[in-house]
Amino acid sequence: MALSYETKYTPVLPPSSPSHSYSNFPSLYKKCVAELRNIIIPDPQTGKVRRWAMRFFSYDRLALVNVAAFVEVGGWDTQIPFYTTDCDMHARLEMAEFEIKDSDAGHVFDVASSLDDLIVLYRKKGTVEASFQDPGKVEKELRAKEEEEKKKKKKKMGWRSYAGSGSEKRDIQLDGNFAVSEEFAAGEDKRNGNWEDDEIGSKRFLQLERTLDEMVRSKGAQSGGRNTWQFRQTGGQGDPFYRDSLGFEQGIRMTIEHGRAVFAEKWGHRDCDIRAIGLRPEDAWKMEHDWD
Repeated sequence: MALSYETKYTPVLPPSSPSHSYSNFPSLYKKCVAELRNIIIPDPQTGKVRRWAMRFFSYDRLALVNVAAFVEVGGWDTQIPFYTTDCDMHARLEMAEFEIKDSDAGHVFDVASSLDDLIVLYRKKGTVEASFQDPGKVEKELRAKEEEEKKKKKKKMGWRSYAGSGSEKRDIQLDGNFAVSEEFAAGEDKRNGNWEDDEIGSKRFLQLERTLDEMVRSKGAQSGGRNTWQFRQTGGQGDPFYRDSLGFEQGIRMTIEHGRAVFAEKWGHRDCDIRAIGLRPEDAWKMEHDWD
């Protein structure tokens, strides 16, 4: 999830002014484009174009990539799938004297759940506040309910299959009765009418930021790890490219471990700092292990 820095903007006119067009607002997109323009401008002293490979705005969650640089060094090593393949790629780019730097453009949130209503991203007045269902809390409540039901030995209807944090199948009730606020109802009515833009950096924006921060925290706090969301994606049975979610998760984990093993054999080193320890492209597949 990506947001511009609304709270860092200091407009000449008040945000509530009808004459305020926000034309000078440096949005996340504008800042990314400005970074690209700065990179491709030749050095005024030498006239040479900078050798650059990447600009990380939030590591690889949002990055500016020079494809020509990747091609020059041979592209991704496809024998190293998933984890550590980025370490290999970035190190080889830097070995070839391509520049990789961090740059700041906006907020980028690494989440694994969904906002209850995406209308909050349109930044309009009179809509609902940002909210989400924490999968970890939902599963905890379901387990407690499941235990209670076992004790009572009662069966309930209206449940759908759901993959839990282990190899077992769990159930989750997806059609719960949620209270609809008057504000939400008003927002529903506005969907077919005219919307009024929210003021920049408003309290509602701050509440959206806090919610997204909580979603980031939720992803990292799951009992099955930060990538638990991958095997929560159930359904699709009978579709042409259906994959069992638990089997897919097991295959991903095996592939990750394989990638780490290939990387270690290629460079004789397990960590990502292969350039920092002095390795060069010609050292690949020639180094002895530096671990016991």
